[in-house]
Amino acid sequence: MKRDFIETRNYIKLVGAFSNLRELDANSPKIGLCYGAHGLGKTSAIQQIAKDDPNVLFFRATQVWTKVNVIKLLAEKLDVTGGTNTERFYAITDDLEDSGKIIIVDEVDTLLQNDKIAIFETFRDIHDLTGTIIFFVGMEDVYSKIKRHKHYHSRISQVIKFEPIKIQEVKELCKLSHIKFTDELAEHLLKEYKTLRYIQVQIDNLENYCDMNSYEEADVEIFNLSKKSKDV
Repeated sequence: MKRDFIETRNYIKLVGAFSNLRELDANSPKIGLCYGAHGLGKTSAIQQIAKDDPNVLFFRATQVWTKVNVIKLLAEKLDVTGGTNTERFYAITDDLEDSGKIIIVDEVDTLLQNDKIAIFETFRDIHDLTGTIIFFVGMEDVYSKIKRHKHYHSRISQVIKFEPIKIQEVKELCKLSHIKFTDELAEHLLKEYKTLRYIQVQIDNLENYCDMNSYEEADVEIFNLSKKSKDV
């Protein structure tokens, strides 16, 4: 399948949130949050925004992050220098102020653990000191976790919840294939697999099956045959 990007309803909402953040005045909080269940395309949507905007600094939070190495990562992205960690931090804030840059942090759930909260606070400090737009991306329960901390929640001015995908979006995904998919098959894929990620895997597997068997079109019957072939 061609890996073209599908502009889903969720992605369009996300683009609108970034546009709203850019238009806020200097004194308004400029932290955004995107959250939702796994497999709905949050990461691919946010990566597309990062790809389209050279001012975006994209990070994926991990379990091995510490406050020290996050500041180092930011300094490397911005090509700023400083001796101590504190010096690097203030070099970062000097560079970011009025720069128009945007920081995106995926997998922000990681930073809401007790031993990682200082990292989350570092991003909040950067926002408060520079007015830089910061956008967090997380799983479906991350918003409720942040709401428990009023000093974080009060700074979030844009919240986007990713909703379940619709049949038209599945059909658009199927159109990217070199195999023709019937509408009934698209509906079957949505009913059985629910999310873009899982549907993508099924389409990839079905393409391989069709190629091996010289099928140019796939329906539900052929799809079921492809599933049985994997169980043999």
